[in-house]
Amino acid sequence: MPTTYRQVMKGFFYHIEANVSFAACMDAEAGWEESLDSPDFCRFLLVSSGQAAITMNGQEYILEPGELFLLPSGTQQACKVYGNGCLRMYWCNFKSFVGEADFFKTMALPVRVRMKEPLHVQELFQKMITALQNNWYTSHLRLRSAFLELVACYIENAEMKVEELGKSEAASNLDEVLAYIEMNLDSVIQVDELARLVCLHPNYFIDFFKNNIGVSPIQYVNNRRMERVKELLQSSDDPVGEIARQVGMQNHYLSRMFKQYTGLSPSRYRKLYQNL
Repeated sequence: MPTTYRQVMKGFFYHIEANVSFAACMDAEAGWEESLDSPDFCRFLLVSSGQAAITMNGQEYILEPGELFLLPSGTQQACKVYGNGCLRMYWCNFKSFVGEADFFKTMALPVRVRMKEPLHVQELFQKMITALQNNWYTSHLRLRSAFLELVACYIENAEMKVEELGKSEAASNLDEVLAYIEMNLDSVIQVDELARLVCLHPNYFIDFFKNNIGVSPIQYVNNRRMERVKELLQSSDDPVGEIARQVGMQNHYLSRMFKQYTGLSPSRYRKLYQNL
């Protein structure tokens, strides 16, 4: 059954919250090591020279220059210099959520990714370090910007298909719900009916959906309707009233919601798109 993971991921990324508590670049010689006992924060590591031996939950990984490594929260962790050489490594501690869900645990991403442009990634770490060291009133914006760019690079370099993202067991349980929504955008969609598809109480289902998708069921339905309206305005000459019928909305309500969603009326959006 087809799903709408591209739209889900767009919404998921839009609602990501991130808090970077520390970032640094360090040099270490043979014999250096550090252990962490199930910290409540995640950590990104990037080796720029030398090699690092990373142990996570008893499994050892040898990290080469240009590889970005993710240490999730709540894991037994250890890091040391591998071999007799010297190590230079960038790292940052952070927490990242969508709603109440841990972003990286929900996304089920690989723990190590080889970066195609490691120098660019080093620059992002340096921007975070600089932002944390300075007390500018814009420091948080620069810190958040650099971190989100780092997350984007990590996901893009992982080279995972969009259908593979977010494939946690909980998110997979929503496949039928997402498909039902896509097939019924022209009809009234009740939360009770969506909850029955996954055999959950409606109140619990709302929290379950929001924690895995990033928005409430009703907001997700409205977002998908607005995206469908945009597609129809771009690809057809149907009157706005007909498009409203195809997404299960009254004409005046569609026009008001679409303007809230895009800042433009449907007719203005169509005219601007046709002139591109």
